[in-house]
Amino acid sequence: MKMSDSAMLEYVGGEVIVSGLKARPDLNGRTARVDEWLEDRGRFRCVVYDKDWLEGESVNLRPECCDRPTCERTGEELPCGRPSRICCRRCGKRRFCSKECMRSHRDSCDALDEERRARAEKHHANPHDARNDPNNAGHIETLCQRVVDILQNETGGVFRDKFLEVRNKGQRGERFLVQIVEEGAIGAGDARLTLFSLEQVDTLAQSSQGWANPRNVVRNYDPKTQFAVMYGHDDADFCPLRTITFNTYIAVFMEQVGWLS
Repeated sequence: MKMSDSAMLEYVGGEVIVSGLKARPDLNGRTARVDEWLEDRGRFRCVVYDKDWLEGESVNLRPECCDRPTCERTGEELPCGRPSRICCRRCGKRRFCSKECMRSHRDSCDALDEERRARAEKHHANPHDARNDPNNAGHIETLCQRVVDILQNETGGVFRDKFLEVRNKGQRGERFLVQIVEEGAIGAGDARLTLFSLEQVDTLAQSSQGWANPRNVVRNYDPKTQFAVMYGHDDADFCPLRTITFNTYIAVFMEQVGWLS
């Protein structure tokens, strides 16, 4: 392999800023994910994200149109200096070479402060006792974070492979619900992951009222850009809310659990 090709492969899997396009100036300044180096054409095959981090059109870009700013790690005596590969999904501004370098930014991101203020304003407008309200945002956030923790701590990559399988089938319009269940005390045992097709979810909803909401989520999410996830547990000491079903954007979710770096 030529040295130039080896250098180009370092871009693959990372994110770049589109710049210098004359035929498509509307794409300049946008973030794109580099999926492949097309050696015979001297181009990168990229997917451009829109402002909401949804995957948009696929384009072939020359290397000089793909900027990789220096990693913006903070909180260190010396800057990282390596080319960036991922962008913060909250603010859409700061760029880093890895999730390790992004770690300190996650707790200080300006957009995070805005999210916290919005949650505080919502709570002030609708005061309630969180312990007696299983539908409050705090409990939902707790269970969503538990899903992230499970996937971050998984060894072997089986769960990751299942999510990637769902992502790939979703590009063909196939709908799946990814169910993650923990039994007993949270963290004491192994989590179980099961995939349910839309047809299977419909069948379960006909016989169990508890599957009505999961069916609604699976019927209405966008399989090309989102995951449909169901999490359940049986640990009342952990959280009174026993199960949740939600959809989440694929790119944001994979960055959150550390699968993009």
